[in-house]
Amino acid sequence: MDERARLRALLERVSREWGPVTLVVGEHDPLEVAGKAESIAGAGHAPQVDAPEAVAAVVRAAVV
Repeated sequence: MDERARLRALLERVSREWGPVTLVVGEHDPLEVAGKAESIAGAGHAPQVDAPEAVAAVVRAAVV
């Protein structure tokens, strides 16, 4: 099993056991995301570095 398949399986398991998972990705991230994802405009592979306030807003919305 390659690394992406392993991580996808882990994400599916976490979603089943703990509840919905939302991934936060950068608009310019070259990786494809399967499942629910929030895209941060103007951010790359590390949206938490490129746009920390936007990422924080997504996290706050998910936990409230």
